[in-house]
Amino acid sequence: MSSKKGRSTENKATEWIKEQGYNIINEDTRKGHEGRFGGWPDRLAIDKDDHLHFFEIKEETHELDPHQEKVLNALKRCGTVHVLVYKDLEMVEDRILK
Repeated sequence: MSSKKGRSTENKATEWIKEQGYNIINEDTRKGHEGRFGGWPDRLAIDKDDHLHFFEIKEETHELDPHQEKVLNALKRCGTVHVLVYKDLEMVEDRILK
């Protein structure tokens, strides 16, 4: 998410992740997009039991691209993968990939 609205959505999602008790271990994996590993989730966090969680943050009108799906499916072996879906800065879904 590179737009101003997208950044606001990511900020709201980051607040929600923290409110759920997760310890975020990265605030942004983007690095200005240059040098970023494509498909990598937006946030990484650890829960109270030290389990790893990956969070991809999406606007309701945006879908995962095929490369993101491939990376997130691979990450399921390492931890829980969440796709947080937002509409107008409100979360409408926390979809856990199985």
